[in-house]
Amino acid sequence: MTITVVVTTWQVPFAQAVKEVFHTNDDVEALKFINSAAHKWWDENCVGEDTESKSTENEDGSEFEPIKELGYEWARWELWGGEVGFHALLDEATENRLHEEHYKREYDDKGISRPGYFRNAYGEDTSAEQAEVQAYYSGEQH
Repeated sequence: MTITVVVTTWQVPFAQAVKEVFHTNDDVEALKFINSAAHKWWDENCVGEDTESKSTENEDGSEFEPIKELGYEWARWELWGGEVGFHALLDEATENRLHEEHYKREYDDKGISRPGYFRNAYGEDTSAEQAEVQAYYSGEQH
C-alpha cells in the first residue's frame, strides 16, 4: 500500500501551502522523511532577533522533538507564536490504518477498553459508563 505524505508550511500573513509530496510503501521510511523535513524546517526558522544567529530552540526555549509514532502523533510544529508552521499529513487510508493499529496494540491486545471518546466516535453506546462516572463525581457513590 502506498503511503502519501503531504508537507505543508505557512508563514503569516500568507496562507498554508503544499511544500512537498512524498510517496513510499514503508511506514519507517515515511516517519524518517517527516522528521527529517520537519527538523530541516525547524532549523531554517529558528532565527534569533538579529536574523543572523541560528538556534535550535523556539522562542519559548523548547527544542525540536521528532514524532515517534506515525499515524498517532501529530506531525505539526509552530514557531514564533504560530506565525510560521509545518504540518505533515498522511493520506486517509494510512492515517486510519496506523491509528487503528495503535489502539489495537495499546488497548485491545492488553484487554483494556478503548477510551470512551474513541468508542463514541464509532457509535458505541457508552451511556452506562458515563452514568457511573457522573454518579461517582456527583457524590452518589462516595
